Amino acid sequence: MIDQLQDQTTDDDLEMLRQVHDEARSRLPAFDPPTARVEVLGAVQRAASAHGVAIPDARPSAWRCAGQIGARTPCATLVPERGACCAECSEATGQQLRLTAMREARAALPAEALTFRQVRAIPSVDPAIVDACERWRRDLGSLTILGRSGLGKTASAKALVRRIVERAEAAPMPRADLVFAKNVRFVEAAELAQARRRHKLGDRESPLERVVRTASLVVLDDLGKDDPRDQQVVVEAICGRPPGVGPMIVTSELNREQIAKRYGVAIFRRLIERAIVVEALG
Repeated sequence: MIDQLQDQTTDDDLEMLRQVHDEARSRLPAFDPPTARVEVLGAVQRAASAHGVAIPDARPSAWRCAGQIGARTPCATLVPERGACCAECSEATGQQLRLTAMREARAALPAEALTFRQVRAIPSVDPAIVDACERWRRDLGSLTILGRSGLGKTASAKALVRRIVERAEAAPMPRADLVFAKNVRFVEAAELAQARRRHKLGDRESPLERVVRTASLVVLDDLGKDDPRDQQVVVEAICGRPPGVGPMIVTSELNREQIAKRYGVAIFRRLIERAIVVEALG
């Protein structure tokens, strides 16, 4: 390439570029000629630009893949754009992101989460509750389950979270579905109510409140079991969820009137008027 510039630049500039070329080439492995060409062309181009020397077609037509093989070994495959990855590295990166997302989802899986089949086998469970959770899809919106203790509200809600995680693990998913699955959170209302009091002073919003506000799906269990002194925290966390962030699934032993009286009109509208409501008479 340097010899092709003899008629386009001065002898001094030509010698300078030749030195840059040789120095750059000496620092690169001899067994990797495609990568060496890219690196050398880049070094010559930078030197020419710094000295005001025009080099036609000096810009590399290929760049080293931005991916890496293993923890430290860069990928030597050439790609047409700077910062891009080859197909193999893109696939590997996608798989790694998927595994990371699934680990996060598994970590958030509630304890003692049964399958729907196992929940149905519990004698005291109300089939209407299990049916509602098993048929639920996120495009249906929020779901509120009301009924006395022992009817399977919590067990069915946990089974739903488990099914979301297991389906995400079982087959490749679109990115939007994968993001949804890894951001599902099961939260007990009593724990949420105490979160701010247990949080360090100076930060008004606790990490758990932030989870409830931002998670793609929040399963809020046993609304009404929270301490009345801290119920404002529950109200603010629920009302603080932006309209498009995602649905909620709420279980409670309270009835509609009790929810309205205890938590106010805003919560009643979100959990009753704007949700599918299942009232189990048991």
